[in-house]
Amino acid sequence: MNLLECEGKKLLKEYGIAIPQGQLITGRELPQGLPYPLALKSQVPVGGRGKAGGIRIVKDAGEAAKALEEICNLRIKGHLPSAILAEETVEIRQELYISFTIDRKEKKELLLFSQSGGMDIEEISREHIVALTINPLLGLQEYQINRLFFGSSIADEPKKQIKAMVRKLYRLFKEKKLELLEINPLVITAADILCLDAKVVLEDILYYLDSSRLPRAQYSFEETTHALGVNGVELSGDIALITSGAGLGLATIDEIMSLGGSVRAFVDMGPLVHHKEEMMKVIRLVADLKPKAFLFVYFFQVASCVAMAEAIVNTVGDIPTAVRSRGREEAEAKMLLEQKGCYVTTNFHDAVSNAIALAAKGGM
Repeated sequence: MNLLECEGKKLLKEYGIAIPQGQLITGRELPQGLPYPLALKSQVPVGGRGKAGGIRIVKDAGEAAKALEEICNLRIKGHLPSAILAEETVEIRQELYISFTIDRKEKKELLLFSQSGGMDIEEISREHIVALTINPLLGLQEYQINRLFFGSSIADEPKKQIKAMVRKLYRLFKEKKLELLEINPLVITAADILCLDAKVVLEDILYYLDSSRLPRAQYSFEETTHALGVNGVELSGDIALITSGAGLGLATIDEIMSLGGSVRAFVDMGPLVHHKEEMMKVIRLVADLKPKAFLFVYFFQVASCVAMAEAIVNTVGDIPTAVRSRGREEAEAKMLLEQKGCYVTTNFHDAVSNAIALAAKGGM
């Protein structure tokens, strides 16, 4: 689960990691005595705030009041801010990037580091990014930290401070069992090394057990599906994919991408496949994302294909739908789905291809 920037920075502060001075604004009134100039930063659990206009530099109280009102009403990828972080501005000499995450394929921790950070980190070529796998039994070694600075032009003193910060960041990553700890940018100023922004992702159960977290102004798709008892992910493509298993879902996503399609959302129905009414709630939630097409891929040996078919028929509305249906009572299910106008097949590849074609026609 994605933490807000202010929540992530609270963790950084606990571990003695330097962050800019700031004050959280939870209402729409501008606090008195703020030090200008400062940055007003929308607190939403998604990236791309800067490019979307969710981060503003203001010079005085007049500019701040106007910017605060605009940011409070600004949706970023569907999210209104839970709060606004008012933070001191700093004079940046260099922006760096550092992250710790899990390499699922290698089953090891992964450290990424670049001497070029900031909003356009995605544009940095791989040759300018140092990627180091960490043996979780041995932990981050000193020689690995030194490798981050091979060929570096960073002066000795800031380099020493960055190394100390890397050790603290790794300890935070390990002790809090994080899935991702990303600092972008990590900045070198005239006097200090600061984490200007922080993206922190932790396990869902730890997130929900934390009573100190800020309430979200709008629950994310992931949170809402979690509350319904399933796992869901919102993306930015065209096809809403609903499957009867996580492995089947990931295989279907691979097939969609390989054939030139894109995914708007992915939901693994998991234990709900026996409960038509609950499945209908999930499908309605996905339909609210306005995908250009639905793709259902499932194989039931115990659950009934008819229950899923009835849920589909009652909820997809006018959204074009392709279904790969296999399993118990599949003939009866096919009849129901075809009466609704859905494309139905037992062939995995044909179902994916048809969904991509339906999405390409523009959907709704």
